[in-house]
Amino acid sequence: MAKKRKKTAPARPVEKKTSRPDIKIGWGWILLGLSVLVLVLFINTLMKGHLIHGSDQLISGYMFKSFAKESIAATGEFPLWNPYIFGGLPYVDALHGDVFYITALLRMVFSVSTVMALVFVLQIIVAGIFTYGFLRTLKVRNLAAIIGALAYMFTGAIVSFVDAGHDGKVIVASLLPAGLFFIQKAFDVETKRKIAHFALLALVIGLALLSPHVQMTYYMLMLMAFYIIFKFFVLGVKEKRWGFAGKSLGLSFASLAVGFGISAIQFLPSWSYLPFSPRGAGGRGWLWNTSYSMPRMELMDLVNPRFSGTMDSYWGSNPLKQHAEYFGIIILVLLVVGLIIAWRRRETKFFAGFGLFGLLMALGGNTIFYVIPYNILPLLNRFRAPAMIFYTVSFSAVVVAMLGLQAFLDNTGTGEKKKKRRLKPRKTAGIAAGVAGGVLLILALWSSLAPGGFARGLVGSIQRSAKKQTLADFIDPDSRAEMSRGDITRHLASSPLGDNSDRMAAEFGRQMVSLGINNPNAGQQEMNNIMGQVLAGQGYNQFNPPGELELMYMSRVGYKSLTLGKNMNRISGGFWLALLFAAAAGLIIFFWGRMPRYRILWAALLAAAVFTDLWLVDSKFVGIVRDSAGNPVSAEELYAPDQIVSFLKQDTDVYRVYHLQPMGRPIYRNDDYLMLHGIQEVGGYHGNQLGRYQEFIGTPQTIMFRNPSNLRHQQFLTMLDVRYIIGLTPPDTTEMERYSPADQEKVRAFFSDMAFVMDSTVSPYRPVYSNPRYAIYRNMSPCSRAWLCTEVEVISEDSRILQRLKEPGFDPRRTVVLEEKPEGWQASADTLPAGTVRITSYEPNSIEISADLEKPSVLVLSENWYPYYRAWVDGEERKVYRADYTLRAVPLEAGNHQVVFRFSSPYMKAGTWITIVSLALVGLAIALSIILVKRRKKKSKS
Repeated sequence: MAKKRKKTAPARPVEKKTSRPDIKIGWGWILLGLSVLVLVLFINTLMKGHLIHGSDQLISGYMFKSFAKESIAATGEFPLWNPYIFGGLPYVDALHGDVFYITALLRMVFSVSTVMALVFVLQIIVAGIFTYGFLRTLKVRNLAAIIGALAYMFTGAIVSFVDAGHDGKVIVASLLPAGLFFIQKAFDVETKRKIAHFALLALVIGLALLSPHVQMTYYMLMLMAFYIIFKFFVLGVKEKRWGFAGKSLGLSFASLAVGFGISAIQFLPSWSYLPFSPRGAGGRGWLWNTSYSMPRMELMDLVNPRFSGTMDSYWGSNPLKQHAEYFGIIILVLLVVGLIIAWRRRETKFFAGFGLFGLLMALGGNTIFYVIPYNILPLLNRFRAPAMIFYTVSFSAVVVAMLGLQAFLDNTGTGEKKKKRRLKPRKTAGIAAGVAGGVLLILALWSSLAPGGFARGLVGSIQRSAKKQTLADFIDPDSRAEMSRGDITRHLASSPLGDNSDRMAAEFGRQMVSLGINNPNAGQQEMNNIMGQVLAGQGYNQFNPPGELELMYMSRVGYKSLTLGKNMNRISGGFWLALLFAAAAGLIIFFWGRMPRYRILWAALLAAAVFTDLWLVDSKFVGIVRDSAGNPVSAEELYAPDQIVSFLKQDTDVYRVYHLQPMGRPIYRNDDYLMLHGIQEVGGYHGNQLGRYQEFIGTPQTIMFRNPSNLRHQQFLTMLDVRYIIGLTPPDTTEMERYSPADQEKVRAFFSDMAFVMDSTVSPYRPVYSNPRYAIYRNMSPCSRAWLCTEVEVISEDSRILQRLKEPGFDPRRTVVLEEKPEGWQASADTLPAGTVRITSYEPNSIEISADLEKPSVLVLSENWYPYYRAWVDGEERKVYRADYTLRAVPLEAGNHQVVFRFSSPYMKAGTWITIVSLALVGLAIALSIILVKRRKKKSKS
């Protein structure tokens, strides 16, 4: 009987020897080089007196960051409550940006405006250096790894978010390669300091969660989880190292746990806030969850980043676009090469597979595939804008592209069989590149020589998306959240917009395309004229007008088609640039393969081509704030006190301001400018304010401060301590005479919408300031932040509470509505004044009130109720009742009392300690790992 052979673990795969040694470049030099290139792009944003442009940062981020810095300086405490917007909301729990991310420490040293730019600079450098490191762990040579680092760090899925001010997205996207780098090192059998790499992986996860962009981190963890599973099975199945694989998998779970522990200071308070958030109930249905999916037509943007346009030039199917998915035509060509000639590598299969999965996810509701993850993956239905996952697609594309470049240039072996084996995939890649080049040439010629025909061919896509959006807008908001994809498809199929509407829209779209091409300055007037002609051609007139649905449908088609026509020069130029860069890259790679002795030159040229291609796109998204004359504007100039602020600052008391929105239009500002100057307002810009407050002001089921209907009732303004209202200065008779009769009617309608404030017969507000544009009205009736009520009404149903508060006879300064009867409450029968209250100290985290009561009363504080803003009366904690739907109330006995309201959250305390312990564990693991490695070295020497 033959002896059984003893099973042995297969040998570790060894990197094939190449004909030429790799170029050795130190990490320090690579870091320096990548940093210089980032500074080239961002240098203008870092100059003194310059302010980086980022819409969300300019609207709110700058104010949130300044508030924290100033609060720490003034009170010595980190702010836990923001009293300046939406009647007050928790600062940490409700998320105010990167308050605990590591770069927040820079704001203690540098100005807020400088750090706003520095965050992007540092994170993009992090993206580059760790992409390089990850590619090196995959045995990609130095020069190719550097090119890959350049490609990912300057990809549109990272840099283009600068213009929108989405620093959280950039932070997470830049940390992705760091996480994969530490996974790769930790799962490597030969790696030293294994525990340290798992500890650093935990740190990366923790930092991503502190970004604190939950959705982007969700996608990052998804890719990392798949990669860990991939490494586990490679070690177990292929290399028969199940023990090592199992330990590594267990340590990966430990890294995840410690990572969440690091973020506990932010994560736990935010988790506790979910029941109070307007976003906390989860998703709002298929339509909401799939909004801002990547349109299929915009896959062409991966070839030509100017195709669908951005911002004002955007004609795609989403409402707006302020970013770019473009990762470079050169990377796209190399991606195809990698799929053909590097397919044998496991990593190629993995990243190609995940890249395809990520792309289908990004397309969201535009393919049926998204139904599967939408119904299976936990928490996914809480997010919208699935296109955010695209940064993982960009990274996957870069990895496969660099594996392809490596395989193409690898000159392993000299045998005739090996040469023939390499020749076939190279020929296939060459043919694929040639076909792609031919298609690019055709598109470039077509869009240049026949722009009208090219653009008219796209009108059908515009028409389909416009029709879908128009019909979706008319779905009942209450039933929208309950509708599945199938329900929505059936609703759209039963469209009242028939063939006649489609023919009109198509004709209108074609004419608008021609108008845009021939007259790039055309606007609304020209569009209205052509629409009138098209409608008249179908028999519509003033006696037989089209329906509202048809008008909205045609307007959407017309606007997008006009924008497409105006964009045709950029589209054709984009195809020519794509052809130029693809051809240049092809020649460089060809000569690199033929003359490898000059590989440094070829690598430098290819890197320059990759950088230039991406820079031409990125530079449009990295800029500074400028005035109308084009001069740089600093933060101090942009947010300098205007006449309104200068007047309001004369009143140093605690109060709130309401700037009106007649006919739903903001007339003063649409940001958190007043917050920056220490002025509290009833609105603001945030997106995660208390949901109950939104219901109180009359804007339920929304996260915006838009047309708050309940603020038309005087008692609501009184409850919110609205002392000043900002409106418009009415035009005088002479000015009105300059308008046409139709415009005069519009002006009267606009001002009649402000009558509840301006009409002195019904309003207690009187004008106290005016300039040529704005007027300020002051509340002349009793109005204060805290007051005493002697009458208590108990109403438990929310709808009935709001109904009662709206009743004309309701006086919130006499009667308070509670949801439960206060313990031991006995109303006083006498009619004497209740007493007096005075705020003696007002800080974000605490409010101190001195109360002198003649009889038992309820102290009402015009601040949003929140369970962790607690109260102490004469040193003894008392229950804070929710009053008047959203305010705070504390029953008091007769006598003198010192009442202290203070923010104290058990989640914040626990989260802080968990974060400290988790960071200590990371530090301990790294230290122990270093010590163990040193001991092993000593033993081996002895």
